[in-house]
Amino acid sequence: LGATLMGCNTVLAHPPEMELDPQIIAACKANAEKNGSNFEITDDFEAAAEGAHVLYPKAWAATSIFKPPVGEDSEEKALETFNKYKNWKATREYMELADKNAIYMHCLPADRAWEVSNEVLDNTNPASGWRSAAFDEAENRLHVQKAVMAMTM
Repeated sequence: LGATLMGCNTVLAHPPEMELDPQIIAACKANAEKNGSNFEITDDFEAAAEGAHVLYPKAWAATSIFKPPVGEDSEEKALETFNKYKNWKATREYMELADKNAIYMHCLPADRAWEVSNEVLDNTNPASGWRSAAFDEAENRLHVQKAVMAMTM
């Protein structure tokens, strides 16, 4: 939502079983139209990364899956869906699909090995081309939180 608000060209990739709230999608489309940027949706994880300057993968969970389970079937279906998308993880190979100077971002905490490899999350060396800015992002969040507290106290 924030990327489209700022006029960034945005590609949202998600598993087909894990739709976002339609109001969020509508807001993203409206923001992109207002700012003259593009907002695309795909269920192709790798295609979404191709040529990207910033990659912000997150673990996906659909609200339809997290309804209170009714019997073992519901729980099994949820596990089956999660297992189906185990490869939706930020790895070196995934980062190499992006722009050569791409930045990996994550608001942290990240679920290592589930949504991002250690190699990607810990790579802060710009000499390697792509790099992670997740820890910088978390540090910046801390300063913003302190400023908000100072303004409201």
